[in-house]
Amino acid sequence: MRGRIATMQLLVELAVLCTLAGCSAGASPTPAATATSPTVTEVTGTATCPTTPQDTPMTGPGGVQHFRGTFKCTVTTDDPRVSGTETPSPWNLDMWGTADSAAGVQWGTTRIENAAGAWEGTGSGAASTAPGDIIANWYKGTGAYAGLSYFALWTGTGPWTIRGLVFPGDPPEPR
Repeated sequence: MRGRIATMQLLVELAVLCTLAGCSAGASPTPAATATSPTVTEVTGTATCPTTPQDTPMTGPGGVQHFRGTFKCTVTTDDPRVSGTETPSPWNLDMWGTADSAAGVQWGTTRIENAAGAWEGTGSGAASTAPGDIIANWYKGTGAYAGLSYFALWTGTGPWTIRGLVFPGDPPEPR
């Protein structure tokens, strides 16, 4: 059983890395920073939120658990522009397995909001009981953040670890 979990974990990690590589391959180069343009900023932090959407799961064929819903997360980073309240709506999670050994996929739209503006985006990734989630989120800034994009990679379990970049321009187009 542990061999299957380790294999599944490796496959999920490879899939996420391939997805990220594919997305970045289609991105246009970041323009050079000037005195009047923003620079690329590395971001680290955490997110605290419910472990699954709060709606009652539905069980589908093969025992897959379908979670659908909206919830609020508190995002705290070393960059106040991307700290605030995050509301994934709707967030989707499909899980296979048991409570002590499960894996799944997740996706949805999301919004981070604070006093100066907001970030609108989408996220997708994998979920598992061990090592936890791997979620890639792409956002476009609004308000004071217009003209900027934010990529955030969430890993682990609550509180999730965030590593990201704030950069000028638009996020890459999905292919």
